[in-house]
Amino acid sequence: MRTSSFFLFFLISIVFSIHGQDLSSQFEESVLAGMRQRQVPGMITAVYYQDSLVYSEVHGLKNIENQLLVDRNTVFNLGSATKPFIGIAMAMLVEQGKLDWDDKVKDHYADFKLSDACITEDARIKDLFLHNLGIASNDLLWTLDSTSTEEMLSRYSHSEKVHPIRAGFEYNNMLYVIAGEVIEAVSGKHWSEFVAESIFKPLEMDHSFARAVDVLPYGNYATPYLYQNDQWIPHPLNLADQMGASGNIWSCMEDMEHFLEFLVGEGTYRGKQLITSESFHYLTQSHTIENAPEMDPLYAGLQSNFRNYGIGWFLHDYRGEKVVYHPGSIEGLNAQVGFAPSKKLAFFTLCNRDWAELWRSLFYKAIDLWAFQDNSRDHSQLAINPAKQFIQEWEDQKAKDRNPANSPSLEKKELMGSYLHPMYGEAVVQEENERLFVRFNQYLSFELEHWYGDSYLGKTQEKFIGWEEYFEFKSGSLEVFGETFFKQEP
Repeated sequence: MRTSSFFLFFLISIVFSIHGQDLSSQFEESVLAGMRQRQVPGMITAVYYQDSLVYSEVHGLKNIENQLLVDRNTVFNLGSATKPFIGIAMAMLVEQGKLDWDDKVKDHYADFKLSDACITEDARIKDLFLHNLGIASNDLLWTLDSTSTEEMLSRYSHSEKVHPIRAGFEYNNMLYVIAGEVIEAVSGKHWSEFVAESIFKPLEMDHSFARAVDVLPYGNYATPYLYQNDQWIPHPLNLADQMGASGNIWSCMEDMEHFLEFLVGEGTYRGKQLITSESFHYLTQSHTIENAPEMDPLYAGLQSNFRNYGIGWFLHDYRGEKVVYHPGSIEGLNAQVGFAPSKKLAFFTLCNRDWAELWRSLFYKAIDLWAFQDNSRDHSQLAINPAKQFIQEWEDQKAKDRNPANSPSLEKKELMGSYLHPMYGEAVVQEENERLFVRFNQYLSFELEHWYGDSYLGKTQEKFIGWEEYFEFKSGSLEVFGETFFKQEP
């Protein structure tokens, strides 16, 4: 009898082992096919299910020019998938009794100031995480300048109110930067140091960085790429540490595997409890409705019944199960981190090609395979580049607008000089070798080409490759980004 039972157990073990290998092989096919179809140079992907790592693979190149392979310690930027880490860090401080989610922000961060006095007065700690405070994000603050976090947030106090407090969803990176400042004010440590000590260290994430400036000396990082006109274009690393709490954590395969284990463990990692299950559930429960417009057919295809937002996490349902996730995208690097709590399945993928969109579809493929043993669905065709249509519309509009025969009314010498904006700083117009440039805050330059009348098409130089904007000159002012910069007297 004992021999029969042992033999039966042995057979069951073999069946489950073969089944697990089969699921991994099926998932691998989706990964490789997606990389080919989306022209992804390099990628790392892992799936943690129940109590083990069921898929973990590195693929491709971290640097095409030098033919350098991705390895388990190659770091990629998480972009906005950084946000869950900031929520976890704040939960730790709440558990330590140093603040409460419903505390007013101004009571812990003395420099907190927004354009609306009432919102400044009433904003609570948890509001910083929910994208519903009612103030525009204004990411131009960190793309047009490399100033300090303090100076950037001082300028951000001019950002306009777009809806009443807690009356809508307006994705906002800047409020996560403020959350990082709150962490420092309460803990006495810069948010990056607090995250490194309180999250990275206990999770044994030994090759992760909370400051982009540390990535260059580390050396083993993925080069970001754009894919345009059938070729990969390397993009400079984003080193904007002034907005780091919003999206500048870097991590690798080995470390993110540990983070998945933490997610499935609901705050616990290999016997170490980083946060209580109560705090973990608070972070991953619905706190506000996420009513941002659909950008592609994927979510319609998923047939979700709700779309909400937690503390640093998007939430919706898929196949009757709640899924919790956060994507990230920043100049040539994409990320997706997510999990299905009731199925104890966690997933991440990081890649080095902008707008590949493969990262999102693979999350649902992992859920299909391991949670439902279903390989019949192909989400890759639904996850399209949401920018593709806008790019085509922009190209069509540029062609329609262009009219060099419509000569400018202002002579080139009248354009030269310094223009100021209270929030975005200085724009200097100058000529070099008969080429016209606008340089913002001695940081980001656009080369101008006359397009029609007093309007010029500006194209970025060196940073944020591929960014184009119209620059319209008037007597005494420059209009760009929907804002007016006023010319200063010499």
